[in-house]
Amino acid sequence: MAECEKKNQFSERLEEIFEFVKKAANEKEGWEERANKEGVMVYSMKDPDVPLDKVKATGLVRASLDEIYFLLLDREIYMKVDKNAKEFRTLRKIDEDTMVNYSRYRGYYTVADRDFVYVVGKKLEPNTSLLYASTSVPFESEETADEKKKESEFHVACPKGVVRGYVYYSGWYIVPVEEPSESEKKAAGYGSKKGGKGEGEKECWCKVCYSGQLDLRGWIPTRILNMAAGAITSVITSMRGNMPLVREEMASRSAVMT
Repeated sequence: MAECEKKNQFSERLEEIFEFVKKAANEKEGWEERANKEGVMVYSMKDPDVPLDKVKATGLVRASLDEIYFLLLDREIYMKVDKNAKEFRTLRKIDEDTMVNYSRYRGYYTVADRDFVYVVGKKLEPNTSLLYASTSVPFESEETADEKKKESEFHVACPKGVVRGYVYYSGWYIVPVEEPSESEKKAAGYGSKKGGKGEGEKECWCKVCYSGQLDLRGWIPTRILNMAAGAITSVITSMRGNMPLVREEMASRSAVMT
């Protein structure tokens, strides 16, 4: 899908977020390794101005750029990928590449659920890269009075017992890569079996990187925070596992349109 030429009230901020996500995917200095599971590397970086560290996770996925793009945009499939998500809905579509969403995530043990109201932008360069990133809408910042929030066209009341979190930035940077070596495939949990391709067809591979910086607000035990950081790996491994479903759904919708 082509990038929308028109500007909207979120365009400038989203361009900044795209740069944060792209930079996080490519930089190494300052990032500390936190986990390595099934070929998914998780890193964190301290930020003195924010309670929680920046985090990022990178790994290989046997899929094309278009297939991953489809997964990120399909609500039902993505809910299967991110198993901590309890609710997801679009509040308003701003334009072809921008929307305001609401999401709610389940808490761990005695920790309350968190929810977010955020703007999402996407930038797809066919066969080159995909940026899919988000940030909380401006009225959700701590400095904004409750009266102002209620006046906003995007206001969603926080459900009882849920804590409203804040997204400084969060997103995916995905680029196609050459077919990895057998050892790299094995490290990523892939065997020698083809990933949905016929005999003689070239397989598509992408390097995916999720990065983000959030304020979950409220008190959360350190043990739970560490569990949440490690859980990032499951989003990428689940993305791998749900690719057959993505291909089936893409083929089904294509058949309906023909």
